[in-house]
Amino acid sequence: MKEIAGYRAFNYLYFIYLFSFVTSGGFFMYLQLAEDVFSIILLIICGIFFLLLLIDDIYYIFTEQGILFVHFIGENTTLKWNQIIKIVKSSGFDSVKELPHYSLVFNEQKDGIIKKEKFIIPSTPKIKKCIETYYKGEITLSKKAKKI
Repeated sequence: MKEIAGYRAFNYLYFIYLFSFVTSGGFFMYLQLAEDVFSIILLIICGIFFLLLLIDDIYYIFTEQGILFVHFIGENTTLKWNQIIKIVKSSGFDSVKELPHYSLVFNEQKDGIIKKEKFIIPSTPKIKKCIETYYKGEITLSKKAKKI
């Protein structure tokens, strides 16, 4: 792959998956040597984190033309700035399940049908700077209804 000029922003979730994979793999090996039944559960957890390492984005390259999503295996995905309809920034931390992120909403044409799709990328200071530098549209904040 040739070198692409642009700003790189790493996906911090990838490093969390890597740490979790190594940790659960280490505990699996320890419990396997101790012949513990719990090692089977750790093997399953280790396998899940291994799959996440393979399919999730490693980093993003921001250029004047668009964003390149770089994966460990498979085809890297390119999303051009003119394809993006809107970017919605989630403040996150409204629940335990949700971290701060950007939702990139775009139109995708499959079999003559146009469907709205979205990519979700984590919200970091570097990603924020890159989006503000290259994206010409408005970034909207998601509004969640507060429970009373």
